[in-house]
Amino acid sequence: MATTDRTQRAEDRDQARAERARQIIVEILHQAGGEITSRAALSRAFYFAHLYYADRASGYLGFWPILRAADGPVIGQLGDLLADLVTKGIAELGHVQQGPYTSMCYRLTSRELRGEGLDSEAVQSIQDAVNLVQQTSPAELGELIRQNSRSWSTTADGEEMRVIYVDSGPDDEHELWDRRLQEIEEAMNRVWNERLSMP
Repeated sequence: MATTDRTQRAEDRDQARAERARQIIVEILHQAGGEITSRAALSRAFYFAHLYYADRASGYLGFWPILRAADGPVIGQLGDLLADLVTKGIAELGHVQQGPYTSMCYRLTSRELRGEGLDSEAVQSIQDAVNLVQQTSPAELGELIRQNSRSWSTTADGEEMRVIYVDSGPDDEHELWDRRLQEIEEAMNRVWNERLSMP
């Protein structure tokens, strides 16, 4: 029975994380005027929103994986998250012509839709991230990430980036943050393991 409870708690946690990620995506689309025309732009807005939130609220915007790719961060299991939003009638997928290429376009079914359960710091962080992505060329964003993201430069392609505390703060504070992150991860793992071992 304890294993079943533990499994259920883990599934509940994963569902809550996925729902939070979907709400962040919905708010990104809302702040972008109802649509975004590439996976890269959506993923970069998601990534930068987490950084803005860490600076603004000193916490985590969400716990969904952000993975490293050669051209920048990508949202883990983005296809599944978007499929859920499409199934629920919140978003739709389309195509947009970009030169000789056809790209995916992600749209809200109604421009009035917003990310639910997001505090004002989260909404402002998402708005700042969307503004950055819309006002900066993809090449400039890629260079910004390559030059400044410690998590991107220290993570192998396809692996999860440790975004928040690794990329927040100036270089001279990085070692302090890294030690603190290790302490937090160890404490969280202890608490989580204690909760999982509870009957």
